[in-house]
Amino acid sequence: MKKVIALAVTILVVLSFLWLVSSRRETRRRREEHDTEYRARLVRFQQDLSLGTPRSGVRQYLEAQKLPYGEMNWNLDVKIGDEPGDGWACDRWSVYIEMKFSRTKGQPEPSPFDNLDDIAIQKIGHCL
Repeated sequence: MKKVIALAVTILVVLSFLWLVSSRRETRRRREEHDTEYRARLVRFQQDLSLGTPRSGVRQYLEAQKLPYGEMNWNLDVKIGDEPGDGWACDRWSVYIEMKFSRTKGQPEPSPFDNLDDIAIQKIGHCL
């Protein structure tokens, strides 16, 4: 009887391990697919918006493309996706195209004349 229980536990442990490996492999594959999509979206923004474009011009572009955007820390952000978290510390990640602007020292708030300085992918976790 002890041998049967030991065999059942061993089989259960091996099956759990195989499931975990398979699950992580699938998660990695999906993440790579998403990263490829995000990079393609980034390239499109980089082609359409030249560095040095004023904030007002970037807003006009986003509105013409009917892309909802938000302002966070002087940047304009367009949400392009959500990713699941690791299940431990972060429950999910929001993925954005972040457009950063130059500003003058002591400038109290964003100006329509700030120049586009960088366009990048930004992931923000919803974490503990």
